Amino acid sequence: MKTATISAVSAGEVPGYAWTWRCTADNTASASAFAFYYDCVTDARKHGYHVELSRAHGAMAPGGAGYALSRTGE
Repeated sequence: MKTATISAVSAGEVPGYAWTWRCTADNTASASAFAFYYDCVTDARKHGYHVELSRAHGAMAPGGAGYALSRTGE
């Protein structure tokens, strides 16, 4: 199964970005951009692509300052 990469692209609407997927192995890309990451992943999978998902890690969550990740085991 070929792998698709999810990327954020600039968009004129709030929040200012959208999600698209692309597979470089066969030069295929999503037909549209998605407001939600999950919708983009679902579309890539629907078209037969595998998407490698990674877990956020670090002291701060992707939401920005003041939104700390819960750390277990420390």
